[in-house]
Amino acid sequence: MRLLAIDFGERYIGIALSDEQGIIAYPYTMIERTSDREALTEIKKICQDKGVKRIILGYPATPGKRESPIQHRILSFFRKLKKLKIEAILYDERWTTKIASHLTDQMIDARAAAIMLSEYLEKP
Repeated sequence: MRLLAIDFGERYIGIALSDEQGIIAYPYTMIERTSDREALTEIKKICQDKGVKRIILGYPATPGKRESPIQHRILSFFRKLKKLKIEAILYDERWTTKIASHLTDQMIDARAAAIMLSEYLEKP
């Protein structure tokens, strides 16, 4: 089963995909987020073109603390994402961007999404 992971950002959305068997994750693309509607249209097209069956949306969980502005935006985006009629889940990705940030190219968010998806695929 092919999966798609999203590392949500205010300006860019990093996209990673798995292979068709859902074993290997790789950075796929970056989407400039001019609006949620346009980003969701691009995500839907990728899902259709690649046969994606599940979407993993990164959510930087902070147990016991108030919801941050980015968490609020991600939850709002998640509600809209669920309308695509593709299974979508939130996944705790507190450190993926930090792990990927040592890279200097423009694909940092897509690499962060790939790290998150790799972690998800490795869980039982």
